[in-house]
Amino acid sequence: YDGTELGQFSESAEDRATRRALERLDGVALGEARRVFATSRNVADRLQRFNGIDAEVFDQPWWDPVTEAFDLIVPLVAWGYHNAPDDFRAAMTALEGKRVFNPPEIVSWNVDKRYLRDLADAGVRIVPTLFTGHLSDEVIAEARADFGIEALVLKPVISAGARNTLIFREASLKDIPTQGKSAPPTGAAMIQPFMPAIQSEGEWSLLFFNGRFSHAVLK
Repeated sequence: YDGTELGQFSESAEDRATRRALERLDGVALGEARRVFATSRNVADRLQRFNGIDAEVFDQPWWDPVTEAFDLIVPLVAWGYHNAPDDFRAAMTALEGKRVFNPPEIVSWNVDKRYLRDLADAGVRIVPTLFTGHLSDEVIAEARADFGIEALVLKPVISAGARNTLIFREASLKDIPTQGKSAPPTGAAMIQPFMPAIQSEGEWSLLFFNGRFSHAVLK
Protein backbone atom coordinates (compact mmCIF):
# COMPACT_ATOMS: atom_id res chain seq x y z
CA TYR A 1 0.00 0.00 0.00
CA ASP A 2 2.89 2.37 -0.63
CA GLY A 3 3.05 4.99 -3.35
CA THR A 4 4.98 2.92 -5.89
CA GLU A 5 3.62 1.56 -9.14
CA LEU A 6 2.85 -1.61 -7.19
CA GLY A 7 0.61 0.25 -4.77
CA GLN A 8 -3.18 -0.02 -4.98
CA PHE A 9 -4.05 3.44 -3.70
CA SER A 10 -3.76 7.00 -4.92
CA GLU A 11 -3.06 10.09 -2.82
CA SER A 12 -6.73 11.06 -2.55
CA ALA A 13 -8.08 11.73 0.93
CA GLU A 14 -10.21 8.58 0.81
CA ASP A 15 -7.31 6.36 -0.29
CA ARG A 16 -4.97 7.86 2.30
CA ALA A 17 -7.51 7.10 5.02
CA THR A 18 -7.88 3.53 3.72
CA ARG A 19 -4.10 3.10 3.68
CA ARG A 20 -3.81 4.32 7.29
CA ALA A 21 -6.57 1.91 8.34
CA LEU A 22 -4.70 -0.96 6.67
CA GLU A 23 -1.49 0.00 8.45
CA ARG A 24 -3.32 -0.10 11.79
CA LEU A 25 -4.89 -3.47 10.98
CA ASP A 26 -1.54 -4.91 9.94
CA GLY A 27 0.00 -3.68 13.16
CA VAL A 28 -2.70 -5.40 15.22
CA ALA A 29 -2.73 -8.61 13.21
CA LEU A 30 1.03 -9.07 12.96
CA GLY A 31 2.33 -7.13 15.94
CA GLU A 32 2.27 -10.07 18.35
CA ALA A 33 4.55 -12.20 16.19
CA ARG A 34 8.23 -12.20 17.05
CA ARG A 35 9.13 -13.74 13.71
CA VAL A 36 7.22 -13.37 10.46
CA PHE A 37 8.11 -14.64 7.01
CA ALA A 38 7.13 -12.72 3.89
CA THR A 39 6.73 -13.88 0.31
CA SER A 40 9.08 -11.25 -1.07
CA ARG A 41 11.58 -8.60 -0.09
CA ASN A 42 9.05 -6.01 -1.21
CA VAL A 43 6.50 -7.24 1.34
CA ALA A 44 9.16 -7.40 4.06
CA ASP A 45 10.24 -3.83 3.32
CA ARG A 46 6.65 -2.60 3.57
CA LEU A 47 6.14 -4.34 6.90
CA GLN A 48 9.26 -2.65 8.24
CA ARG A 49 8.45 0.77 6.81
CA PHE A 50 4.79 1.01 7.76
CA ASN A 51 4.45 -1.30 10.77
CA GLY A 52 7.90 -1.52 12.32
CA ILE A 53 7.86 -5.32 11.95
CA ASP A 54 10.97 -7.23 10.92
CA ALA A 55 10.10 -10.01 8.51
CA GLU A 56 12.28 -12.77 7.17
CA VAL A 57 11.86 -13.64 3.50
CA PHE A 58 11.30 -17.37 3.45
CA ASP A 59 10.87 -18.96 0.02
CA GLN A 60 9.27 -22.36 0.31
CA PRO A 61 6.93 -24.21 -2.08
CA TRP A 62 3.60 -25.07 -0.48
CA TRP A 63 4.21 -28.78 -1.10
CA ASP A 64 7.28 -28.85 1.18
CA PRO A 65 6.60 -29.48 4.89
CA VAL A 66 7.05 -26.51 7.23
CA THR A 67 9.78 -27.50 9.69
CA GLU A 68 10.67 -24.05 11.06
CA ALA A 69 8.97 -22.86 14.25
CA PHE A 70 7.51 -19.65 12.83
CA ASP A 71 5.27 -17.48 14.96
CA LEU A 72 3.04 -16.77 11.97
CA ILE A 73 2.50 -18.29 8.53
CA VAL A 74 0.76 -16.32 5.79
CA PRO A 75 0.03 -18.57 2.77
CA LEU A 76 -0.21 -15.83 0.15
CA VAL A 77 1.22 -17.45 -2.98
CA ALA A 78 0.27 -21.01 -3.92
CA TRP A 79 1.23 -21.45 -7.56
CA GLY A 80 -0.12 -24.61 -9.16
CA TYR A 81 -2.45 -25.60 -6.32
CA HIS A 82 -5.23 -26.23 -8.86
CA ASN A 83 -3.10 -28.86 -10.60
CA ALA A 84 -2.87 -30.92 -7.39
CA PRO A 85 -5.79 -29.87 -5.19
CA ASP A 86 -5.70 -32.96 -2.96
CA ASP A 87 -2.00 -32.45 -2.27
CA PHE A 88 -2.63 -28.78 -1.52
CA ARG A 89 -5.40 -29.61 0.93
CA ALA A 90 -3.09 -32.13 2.61
CA ALA A 91 -0.44 -29.41 2.92
CA MET A 92 -3.00 -27.13 4.54
CA THR A 93 -4.08 -29.89 6.93
CA ALA A 94 -0.44 -30.28 7.96
CA LEU A 95 -0.47 -26.62 9.06
CA GLU A 96 -3.29 -27.14 11.55
CA GLY A 97 -2.15 -26.33 15.04
CA LYS A 98 0.20 -23.64 13.75
CA ARG A 99 -0.66 -19.94 13.69
CA VAL A 100 -1.81 -19.33 10.12
CA PHE A 101 -3.56 -16.40 8.41
CA ASN A 102 -6.04 -17.44 6.98
CA PRO A 103 -6.99 -20.66 8.83
CA PRO A 104 -5.95 -23.79 6.87
CA GLU A 105 -9.51 -25.16 6.84
CA ILE A 106 -10.76 -21.93 5.21
CA VAL A 107 -8.00 -22.00 2.60
CA SER A 108 -8.83 -25.65 1.81
CA TRP A 109 -12.55 -24.88 1.57
CA ASN A 110 -11.80 -22.03 -0.84
CA VAL A 111 -9.94 -24.32 -3.29
CA ASP A 112 -13.18 -25.65 -4.77
CA LYS A 113 -15.56 -23.04 -6.17
CA ARG A 114 -18.48 -25.07 -4.87
CA TYR A 115 -17.95 -23.00 -1.74
CA LEU A 116 -20.29 -20.59 -3.53
CA ARG A 117 -23.09 -23.09 -2.96
CA ASP A 118 -22.32 -23.06 0.75
CA LEU A 119 -22.49 -19.26 0.74
CA ALA A 120 -25.79 -19.31 -1.14
CA ASP A 121 -27.22 -21.83 1.34
CA ALA A 122 -26.17 -19.43 4.11
CA GLY A 123 -28.16 -16.61 2.51
CA VAL A 124 -25.32 -14.83 0.67
CA ARG A 125 -26.31 -13.51 -2.77
CA ILE A 126 -24.15 -14.95 -5.55
CA VAL A 127 -24.24 -14.95 -9.33
CA PRO A 128 -26.74 -17.68 -10.33
CA THR A 129 -24.72 -20.86 -10.72
CA LEU A 130 -25.43 -24.37 -11.92
CA PHE A 131 -22.94 -27.00 -10.77
CA THR A 132 -22.53 -30.20 -12.72
CA GLY A 133 -20.32 -33.26 -12.58
CA HIS A 134 -19.79 -33.11 -16.34
CA LEU A 135 -20.65 -30.63 -19.07
CA SER A 136 -23.03 -31.68 -21.82
CA ASP A 137 -25.28 -29.97 -24.34
CA GLU A 138 -28.26 -31.04 -22.22
CA VAL A 139 -26.87 -29.39 -19.07
CA ILE A 140 -26.06 -26.23 -21.01
CA ALA A 141 -29.61 -26.14 -22.40
CA GLU A 142 -30.93 -26.49 -18.85
CA ALA A 143 -28.74 -23.58 -17.70
CA ARG A 144 -29.89 -21.37 -20.57
CA ALA A 145 -33.50 -22.11 -19.72
CA ASP A 146 -32.95 -21.41 -16.02
CA PHE A 147 -30.95 -18.22 -16.53
CA GLY A 148 -32.91 -16.91 -19.54
CA ILE A 149 -29.72 -16.01 -21.39
CA GLU A 150 -27.71 -17.52 -24.24
CA ALA A 151 -24.21 -16.38 -23.30
CA LEU A 152 -22.81 -18.51 -20.48
CA VAL A 153 -19.56 -18.72 -18.56
CA LEU A 154 -18.15 -22.23 -18.27
CA LYS A 155 -15.40 -22.93 -15.75
CA PRO A 156 -13.99 -25.81 -13.72
CA VAL A 157 -14.86 -25.89 -10.04
CA ILE A 158 -11.10 -26.00 -9.36
CA SER A 159 -9.05 -23.70 -11.55
CA ALA A 160 -6.81 -20.64 -11.65
CA GLY A 161 -5.61 -18.15 -14.23
CA ALA A 162 -8.82 -18.55 -16.29
CA ARG A 163 -7.72 -22.05 -17.29
CA ASN A 164 -10.52 -23.83 -19.20
CA THR A 165 -12.79 -20.85 -18.50
CA LEU A 166 -14.70 -19.40 -21.43
CA ILE A 167 -17.73 -17.46 -22.58
CA PHE A 168 -19.93 -19.92 -24.43
CA ARG A 169 -22.36 -18.71 -27.08
CA GLU A 170 -22.25 -21.67 -29.45
CA ALA A 171 -25.09 -24.11 -30.04
CA SER A 172 -23.10 -27.17 -29.04
CA LEU A 173 -19.89 -28.13 -27.25
CA LYS A 174 -18.89 -29.81 -30.50
CA ASP A 175 -18.49 -26.32 -32.03
CA ILE A 176 -15.48 -25.32 -29.87
CA PRO A 177 -11.92 -26.68 -29.45
CA THR A 178 -11.51 -29.59 -27.05
CA GLN A 179 -7.79 -29.11 -26.33
CA GLY A 180 -5.75 -26.35 -24.70
CA LYS A 181 -6.28 -23.75 -22.02
CA SER A 182 -9.38 -22.33 -23.73
CA ALA A 183 -11.11 -25.71 -24.02
CA PRO A 184 -14.16 -26.29 -21.83
CA PRO A 185 -13.84 -28.13 -18.50
CA THR A 186 -13.70 -31.91 -18.76
CA GLY A 187 -14.64 -32.72 -15.17
CA ALA A 188 -16.78 -31.09 -12.51
CA ALA A 189 -17.81 -27.66 -13.73
CA MET A 190 -19.93 -24.63 -13.00
CA ILE A 191 -22.12 -22.64 -15.36
CA GLN A 192 -23.07 -19.00 -14.83
CA PRO A 193 -24.83 -16.39 -16.96
CA PHE A 194 -22.34 -14.08 -18.65
CA MET A 195 -22.46 -10.72 -16.88
CA PRO A 196 -21.42 -7.95 -19.35
CA ALA A 197 -20.82 -5.55 -16.45
CA ILE A 198 -17.72 -7.56 -15.52
CA GLN A 199 -16.06 -6.29 -18.70
CA SER A 200 -17.35 -2.71 -18.51
CA GLU A 201 -17.63 -1.96 -14.77
CA GLY A 202 -15.35 -4.59 -13.24
CA GLU A 203 -15.76 -6.74 -10.15
CA TRP A 204 -15.66 -5.68 -6.52
CA SER A 205 -13.68 -7.61 -3.94
CA LEU A 206 -14.76 -6.93 -0.35
CA LEU A 207 -12.04 -7.43 2.28
CA PHE A 208 -12.86 -8.32 5.87
CA PHE A 209 -10.47 -8.58 8.81
CA ASN A 210 -11.59 -10.50 11.88
CA GLY A 211 -15.17 -10.41 10.63
CA ARG A 212 -15.24 -6.65 10.07
CA PHE A 213 -15.40 -4.97 6.68
CA SER A 214 -12.20 -3.07 5.91
CA HIS A 215 -12.29 -1.91 2.29
CA ALA A 216 -13.16 -2.85 -1.27
CA VAL A 217 -11.05 -3.18 -4.40
CA LEU A 218 -12.41 -2.81 -7.93
CA LYS A 219 -10.84 -5.28 -10.37
